[in-house]
Amino acid sequence: MTGAGRLTEVWRAEGGKLMAALAARLGRLDLAEDALGDALLAAADRWADAPPDNPSGWLFKVALRKATDRQRKAGRESTGDLCETDNVAEVTGMSEDHRLALFFHTAHPALALEARIALLLYHLGGLSATRIARAFLTKENTIHQRLKRARQKLAANAVPLTLPPRNAWPERLGAILASIEIIYDQSHGDLTGGAEVEALGQDALQLCQQLVALTPGEAEPNGLLALLHLSQARRPARLNRAGRFVPLDEQDSSLWSSDALVRAAKAMGDAMGALASSIHAPGPYLLRAHIQMLHMRSLREELDVTAELTEAYDNLLALTRSPVVAINRALVIAKAGRGPEAIEVLKTLGTEHDLSGFAPWHLALAHLQTDVGEQASALNHLNAACRLVTGAAERAFVEEQRDALERIYEPRAGYKE
Repeated sequence: MTGAGRLTEVWRAEGGKLMAALAARLGRLDLAEDALGDALLAAADRWADAPPDNPSGWLFKVALRKATDRQRKAGRESTGDLCETDNVAEVTGMSEDHRLALFFHTAHPALALEARIALLLYHLGGLSATRIARAFLTKENTIHQRLKRARQKLAANAVPLTLPPRNAWPERLGAILASIEIIYDQSHGDLTGGAEVEALGQDALQLCQQLVALTPGEAEPNGLLALLHLSQARRPARLNRAGRFVPLDEQDSSLWSSDALVRAAKAMGDAMGALASSIHAPGPYLLRAHIQMLHMRSLREELDVTAELTEAYDNLLALTRSPVVAINRALVIAKAGRGPEAIEVLKTLGTEHDLSGFAPWHLALAHLQTDVGEQASALNHLNAACRLVTGAAERAFVEEQRDALERIYEPRAGYKE
């Protein structure tokens, strides 16, 4: 393998660990990033003929020297000691706590959500600013500025690069999990985005797997991991041969990935095991994974799980008060023959939470109103959803639904384009 190829491979595999080790040694994320960037530039030049035997150790040693040089030039006392060995574990004395501390550092409440996501992907996921920008449809300079401002804010707030006490974990874990889910959703929501977008889903999975390994005894990271594996399992069935979006209740369950389902079941088992040894009730990610498993089981085994789903949604709604959960609960009770009640629930939700700009709310109302013969209102909601849905395959699916309803319904007074 060429030096450049090996450097790319090492960075993707070890970048997060190296950043965590350097940040722990130097005590500053911005200095660690600059020093590691200097080391990568040196490696690009010196590895041209052949990479070293221990490339990650080489990068750490050179980065530490570069950090020392930077501190001396700035007239500051060095916070890192030079080292002679290339053995990165020996050099850093790095424990898993260092990596977990970096997770918590990037998820500090002082940072905006988009800043947390950028830091997670860049410092722990090993993604370049260029790739993050492509995935989130923004400019590379925007990502660089976002990263710079985030690091400056952490430094200004003197946020330590140490593992916080256990009682401070819940708030930070929630922010980390939410960030990882948003990263995954960026991939899951765009089925036609190509290899770049699909790879982002794998990056989110890897970040979640790292977090699970670093937080034994915590149920919610395993709950999210199960949820992501369930989404991955369904991915092969979400588009048909013509590239048309296929909703869950129409999917061919034989196309679901068995390997991903096995991994989801294991994560759920681990989550339940962690929960059994704690005093906590199931959290939102564990409940959501349970709900997804119920939906998928009902399709695969042709079972009526309406009662179980209603109870699970009730528990999740009591915990989150989320209008998204309430929408899904309304769809479940409609299947139980309570369509008019579900429609009223959705209308009330729309008023209370101003869901006029939320496509799933419009789609849910359109579906239920079509079933009870309220086609004029259903068409209004389908048109609104067409304007709001962003994924190309999903938008085409909604447009097909609208066009089919228009063909069988003669618009009467009150119907608006």
